[in-house]
Amino acid sequence: MSGCVLYKTCGKSDIPVVAIDDDFKSKVTYFLDILESSKPPERTISDAECSFCDITSDDCPDRKDVYDMDSGQNKEAEIPL
Repeated sequence: MSGCVLYKTCGKSDIPVVAIDDDFKSKVTYFLDILESSKPPERTISDAECSFCDITSDDCPDRKDVYDMDSGQNKEAEIPL
């Protein structure tokens, strides 16, 4: 048995059966618990995180905008080390 992850914008990524170990199962369970919860997940607010999010600042007042309205381009996101 094997599986795959389907991405909204870039196709799919196959998951071979050898990758489905206890660590993988633990991570899947962790994210399923977040999706299943009635409490929203904690926000991680940063240029790097917000640059991947398609939620607007109207819906997320904490959002760090990484889009420069004057140039019409994304600002460089700082990636925390």
